[in-house]
Amino acid sequence: QHSTTILDEKKTILENIASFINIENNENDNLYSDEKENKNKMSSQRQKEAEAYKKCSSLKLDPQRKVSDLSGGQKARICFGIAIMNRPHLLILDEPTNHLDHLTIDGLIESCKNYEGSILVVSHDRYFLQEVCKEFVSLNVHGKLKTHFDIKTALEEAYKDKELFILKGA
Repeated sequence: QHSTTILDEKKTILENIASFINIENNENDNLYSDEKENKNKMSSQRQKEAEAYKKCSSLKLDPQRKVSDLSGGQKARICFGIAIMNRPHLLILDEPTNHLDHLTIDGLIESCKNYEGSILVVSHDRYFLQEVCKEFVSLNVHGKLKTHFDIKTALEEAYKDKELFILKGA
């Protein structure tokens, strides 16, 4: 939820997403004329805009809409989209479904299922955990780890043995 502060409320969704896209220009860097430099900047700008439009489409949001007009859930959806654009190896999600509407939660679940990296999730939302996590790990007071493959068994055993419950995501 706090990640939404990275968005510029005065800009559109498209402008916000484009500002986080890093386009590297691989053309010959040795010979720069003003004309070539301007051409490269324009090409990079078009690439950024195309990537940003593609991301807006995948987020099912109107690219021309101002961020100030969005709900908290829609802003969170944009931030999640920005976070996964750079394909980090690990995402840490702390109570990711708090304050989100059902449509946004469903979109987050789909995004997590399709994510190619690892996800560490802290959540009380059992439905979300059941849909996203493949392994559930509990740690007892003696430091012994147990792995479970369904949330019901994991929770029952963790409560029974007073274990710290750790979830290993998708």
